Amino acid sequence: MESTSARELDRRLADLVRSERHLVVQFVVELAGFARRELYRELGYTSLFYYCVRQLGLSKSSAFRRSEVARLIARFPVIGEQLAGGRLSIRVLVELREVLTEENHAEVLARAADKSQEEAQLLAVEYQPKPVPRDVVRVLPLPPAPLASTVVSAETKALPSPPEVVKPLTPELRRLNVTVSADFMAELEQVRAALSHQCPEGDFESVVREAFKLVLERDRKRKALTDRPRTQSKAPGENDRYVPAAAKRAVWERDQGRCTWPMGDGDVCGSTHRLEFDHDLEVALGGKPTIGNIRLLCKSHNLMKAERHLGRDFMAKFRKGSSAERDTSNR
Repeated sequence: MESTSARELDRRLADLVRSERHLVVQFVVELAGFARRELYRELGYTSLFYYCVRQLGLSKSSAFRRSEVARLIARFPVIGEQLAGGRLSIRVLVELREVLTEENHAEVLARAADKSQEEAQLLAVEYQPKPVPRDVVRVLPLPPAPLASTVVSAETKALPSPPEVVKPLTPELRRLNVTVSADFMAELEQVRAALSHQCPEGDFESVVREAFKLVLERDRKRKALTDRPRTQSKAPGENDRYVPAAAKRAVWERDQGRCTWPMGDGDVCGSTHRLEFDHDLEVALGGKPTIGNIRLLCKSHNLMKAERHLGRDFMAKFRKGSSAERDTSNR
């Protein structure tokens, strides 16, 4: 390698770039066929993006770009040919994903050929202009007065951090920048006063964590995870859909508060969001609310299970019906 000339290395690197581009295009085209048939669902994944991140190990940004372009190729196969020919890039296609339609895709793709990502952004807003944001007036604390000898140009003034930005300080500490309302600050002061005995310092983390404890305790009660005895409102034998509190506690502990849906990588989903107690053998087929027949599933995988057993068309009608009922009840 040390004796290789610059020109020879240049040619080798150029060949590798072309090979890499060819492999990426081949991957995305194959992924498009995978997406068109929704084969990721057979492996337990609720979305193509989730499959790319968890099963294939892509970064979230890479998975997003590739899955979006794969969906475009599934809709407009001609994109695969233009991508392979080098006239279009993945980043350009991502910028155009929201403006391509059956009617305009041929025109838009022709205009996007050989364009950069920045040029594609301009092309996208030409077809789908973005609304002009309104002027916003925000009350911010006044900065400290500068020293007389200090001159700070407008270009060097620090801009306010965007809301909800988390920056690691140490392995244990994070800095959170968040924008809140005046009402929030007023309520925070009231909570500080109410907790002045437990949190005499009144620091933000201590006060908010006390509030967290209340919410989490209420959530545990809702999920019947508390060991304190409670009045039983329903007789377990009267309704096989009713899961006794003791069974819920045992299932939650066994499943470690995570979705147990088996995934294509040999592990389980593991999500902790929107969990539901699911009858492994459905009640309609004789399933009982026992610890052995109850498991935790996230809402997405519970829906996937229902679609496999009842059909996606039926569940789509069911969801529409439920939405219509909610709309009617809210009027």
